Amino acid sequence: MEMSYHRRLVLTADDVAAMVLVKLGSGVTLYGYYMFHGGTNPDGKRTTLQESQATGYPNDLPVKSYDYQAPFGEFGQMNPSLRDLKTFHLFLDDFGSSLATMTAYFPDRMPASKSDTATPRVAARFEEIMVSCSSTTTRGIIRYPREKNFQVRLKTAAGEMKVPRHPTEIPSGAMSCGP
Repeated sequence: MEMSYHRRLVLTADDVAAMVLVKLGSGVTLYGYYMFHGGTNPDGKRTTLQESQATGYPNDLPVKSYDYQAPFGEFGQMNPSLRDLKTFHLFLDDFGSSLATMTAYFPDRMPASKSDTATPRVAARFEEIMVSCSSTTTRGIIRYPREKNFQVRLKTAAGEMKVPRHPTEIPSGAMSCGP
């Protein structure tokens, strides 16, 4: 990773939350983190693990700090993504067991490309009476327009189901998920 550090992506809290939502809606049943809490590199036996341009490496890396944009920083500081992730963690604490057994369903009409801002990004997971539907108008650097009269129609063995029950507006930059 250190050799590519200068190309490392810098993610916003919205990017992180949108990715979690997309993964949950797409059928992920186990969500993991590379790092949830930042840390401190130990002293090496013969070196400090420091890599810098001064020592012949292409990048200047911190001598000790190691967090890769973790929700909690090296010293326990709350980074911006923590708030959004906490919301998902609370949702998964309440509904994760049910959600894990559900099959993911996707719309008949999928976005033509990542720059297709006219087609909503949605996924649904359901079984019998519980439905979890996710949508997002945020994906990286592209902001999608607000969705007016948003409603998903699910075709089930028991008939058509509408989520939400009444059309609603989803503002640009919003994400939604719920039972």
